[in-house]
Amino acid sequence: MDMMSSTFKKYNDINDFSINTNPLGVPKAVLDNAEKIIKLGHYYPDPTCWALRKELAKQYQLNSENIMCGNGTNDLIYRIITALNPRKSLIVTPTYEEYEKLLLMHGSKIDHYHLNINQGNDYNLDKVIEKINSDLDIMVICNPNNPTGTIFSILDLGKIISYCQKHHVYVVIDESFIAFLNNWQQITVKGMVNHFDNLIVIDGFTKFFALAGFRVGFAMSSNQHLFNKMSTIGPEYNVATVSQIAARLALHDNDYIENTYHILKEEQQFLKSQMKKLPIRLIGLSANFILFYSEKENLRENLLKLKIKTRDCSQFVGLNNHYHRVAIKTHKDNEKLILALKQVFSNQ
Repeated sequence: MDMMSSTFKKYNDINDFSINTNPLGVPKAVLDNAEKIIKLGHYYPDPTCWALRKELAKQYQLNSENIMCGNGTNDLIYRIITALNPRKSLIVTPTYEEYEKLLLMHGSKIDHYHLNINQGNDYNLDKVIEKINSDLDIMVICNPNNPTGTIFSILDLGKIISYCQKHHVYVVIDESFIAFLNNWQQITVKGMVNHFDNLIVIDGFTKFFALAGFRVGFAMSSNQHLFNKMSTIGPEYNVATVSQIAARLALHDNDYIENTYHILKEEQQFLKSQMKKLPIRLIGLSANFILFYSEKENLRENLLKLKIKTRDCSQFVGLNNHYHRVAIKTHKDNEKLILALKQVFSNQ
């Protein structure tokens, strides 16, 4: 078996709903130019990602100096936390585990604001603000939140950021999933970096553009002192030449973007209607994933026997293995998920 065949087999033996990237896969604009991109692989990367930052600045109406690119969002989270070295941190949970992992690695004391995901009203702004004080160094919010799908309104985020600024607290907002919302312009805080020097917004090409293997993320902030410190952390050539070009091409693939919104709208409705017929409780349906709760023991293991892999949420703060996150995929794949769920529950 050749290298390509073995790699293909590895990723296709199991229908993986635990990885929540765009169901359309790599954008056509990237695939159509794959040969040209690869031929540029012998060039050293531009360590400043100047051309990509220029494209991003135009896309989000920002100054390119307020944008820093990295080897995926994880690279940028690591650089931010290392640069700030926060003594005390606040994380809105349950959320992506890497935030807490990196903060603990740097010796930060961590406080949590727990979302009320089982009560239909995920957060209370006043109670969030009660958690903020001058002892705090950094606050982390994922919006839309992974895995709950919680969406903080732009007005509420503005109040949180402003309150944090008064108390000299940095706010990191991870918008890795925001592009999946077709009204993202009304929710994003990227434009606020021009007004708050305590705000850092991170995003990337892994989720919406399904360029997970290319590793391209970007951070936005008007705090040049912070960016200067971040630039000294980690390798200089952190985004490959081919990755920078692929990201630029993806940004302008308008057909891909529109098709994404179309398929997500249809498949969200399909999965919602089918899951309501099963003995599970839908908790969050947002972006390109669904969080649900089931009393059934070993649900993940039983689905895996049917070659369906879901994300058991036991590693998320405040959740356990009765909570499951599934990606929204193509209709054919989603039908397989529903069929497997029906089979598992019919055996109880």
